[in-house]
Amino acid sequence: MSRKTIPVERLVDYANNQLKYSVMGEDFLAGVCTMVEQALHDTGNYVGFRYLREDEVPRGHRPGIRFTCFDESLPYPERFVDTNSYRRQYGMKPHRG
Repeated sequence: MSRKTIPVERLVDYANNQLKYSVMGEDFLAGVCTMVEQALHDTGNYVGFRYLREDEVPRGHRPGIRFTCFDESLPYPERFVDTNSYRRQYGMKPHRG
């Protein structure tokens, strides 16, 4: 049997799309986060994540943070009231070819 691999970038892109557009529950999103973080750590590519805003998730679903870059009036702790901590976007170290 031959070994099959995929580029980490492709996995991160797929995970980010699921975390942004999926209407599945938090358990599904938590699994995606766990999978992509493990792959990023294992390959030395983990550089963190940012929370997705209300305008970046499906209508009617909770964002990762209640904040827009144009409005800083909401106090920091209140930005996380009624949010979904799994609505994230992961980055990775730039590829050096």
